[in-house]
Amino acid sequence: MKCLVLKDLPKLVNFCREGGCFNWPNLQTVRVNNIPSMKTFLRDYINTPLLKSVYITFAKKLWLGNLNKTISYMHNNPGV
Repeated sequence: MKCLVLKDLPKLVNFCREGGCFNWPNLQTVRVNNIPSMKTFLRDYINTPLLKSVYITFAKKLWLGNLNKTISYMHNNPGV
């Protein structure tokens, strides 16, 4: 997978409830919009070596070093 889009999912809490490592070595783009209940992407480690930002809008992006930290920041700072 190279691109993941999460849009208009107001009740989504996390991508996967189960623990374990997700290995997505080809993931390059994540776009999110209206996922206010998501506090983290996963409970455990996610390997996304090519991912360097999360697009909040078409042009606006944010990156805090990994996907979980970025999603958590977005949850705690609505309207970013």
